[in-house]
Amino acid sequence: MRVGLGKWRPDLAAVVLQNDLRVAKNAVPQGVGYGPFGSLQQIGAYGALGAYARGAVNLNDNAGVPQNFAGDATKLYHIQSGAWADVSKGGGYSLGTKTRWESTVYISNATSRRPLVIFTCLDAPMQAYEVGGSAIFADLAAAAPRARHIAVIASHIIVGYTNDPADGTVPTRIWYPAIGNASSWPAPASTTAVSAQSGNNVLFGDFGDIMGIVGGNLSGTIFQERCIRRADYVGQGIVFDVGKPVTSGGGLAVQGLAIPIPGGRVLYFNQDGWYIWDGSDAVGIGKDVVDVWFTGELQQDFSYRCSWVLDPDLPIVHIGFPGRGSISGQPNRILHYNWKTQAFAYSDVLHDYLTLVVNPGPNLSMDRTPSPIPDTLTGSWDDVETASRVAGGFLTDHTIGSFAGPALAARFETGDLELASGQRSLIGAVRPLVTGGTARVSVAGLAKINGTRSFSTPTSVHDDGHCDARIDGRYHSIALDIDAGWTGQAVALDVDFIPTGWR
Repeated sequence: MRVGLGKWRPDLAAVVLQNDLRVAKNAVPQGVGYGPFGSLQQIGAYGALGAYARGAVNLNDNAGVPQNFAGDATKLYHIQSGAWADVSKGGGYSLGTKTRWESTVYISNATSRRPLVIFTCLDAPMQAYEVGGSAIFADLAAAAPRARHIAVIASHIIVGYTNDPADGTVPTRIWYPAIGNASSWPAPASTTAVSAQSGNNVLFGDFGDIMGIVGGNLSGTIFQERCIRRADYVGQGIVFDVGKPVTSGGGLAVQGLAIPIPGGRVLYFNQDGWYIWDGSDAVGIGKDVVDVWFTGELQQDFSYRCSWVLDPDLPIVHIGFPGRGSISGQPNRILHYNWKTQAFAYSDVLHDYLTLVVNPGPNLSMDRTPSPIPDTLTGSWDDVETASRVAGGFLTDHTIGSFAGPALAARFETGDLELASGQRSLIGAVRPLVTGGTARVSVAGLAKINGTRSFSTPTSVHDDGHCDARIDGRYHSIALDIDAGWTGQAVALDVDFIPTGWR
């Protein structure tokens, strides 16, 4: 009997569909089965930030040269001459315990088409760095408000949850400068502001604070605590048509967990679980899958430590968070979501903050071939092209790294399988369909569905491909362990068994 390594659904009851998994750990879901997930390994000798990263952004400048920026509680950094350099404005910053940096890259004629990197938070004025023109960050503009959230919609900067000297903190306000000029913030409603398509707007209704903004080519999305709003750029006059609130998919529960994915969609986490917003409607994807698991795992008091990165080689987003067992809010888990197969998995990885890394120099190397190999890849993967992007983040020592380290040791557990309908059965052997790694199998037999699972001693694969496992029970859960460093795929388990009666 073949038991496929299907979708990981920890929220389902003990007896699950035949191919569903109770555990899918330290692996990523693929089109069929699962593949390895690399350990977070330091790259280069760029040094470390002074504290844990609270935000990061990367880009290639107009000459194609990679640029990496990051920020912690007191400084903003830029990799220069092979090392993280403090490029903070004079005096630096003093961010509160739960304050995060958000950032964006804006290109306009006002900076001669040179990228403008902007970092924002409520505890400091918006900070700007013109790539190719700045030596350090500086306040974006004296008239600009402070803001918690930032994005680019069409040719416009837009910020949300603002603070300014006149009105103080307004959690439901959006604000946008002159079109094409992020440094021009004329007085709202003035003739200058109207002609420059600049202004602000307090969102109506009792839907809570603005929790995030996701940009787009012609429209963006504003997430509040209890609703979602589409923001369409319409130009002169209205500027942004902010639609009526959509509440069918709730709002955003955790700042930072509104994640743009291909197809103009946004993956986000609300009070009920994981959803995808497609620009007009929200569809739940985590119900009876991972919603209960994630809600129970996430350390809510430290949710400000969440981060994410889109994998440039796979259709997967990696979401880092402080989970069960986290010490003082240190992120220790990564939730993986494959948007093509709509499948999840998770990994145990201590880290500070997840981000893409753009090769900042020739000493960035990768020793593990990605799987699958990108169609556009030519030459040796060890010779990383100048503009190569890799998924990674900051290690707990605040250095930068990538997931190109040796694959983590993986573990999979099936649900409680009733192999012979209505009967007990005896498993004689299990053949793991695993390539590129050393696999071991253990089995737990149960007399009743609410019994205690006790797995047998793991057995290795014999020359003919099977693992011994003489375990009797009415229900069986099978565990598959794969040693660290594997490079292939884990697809299924072939189970040899015989029915042993009704009692």
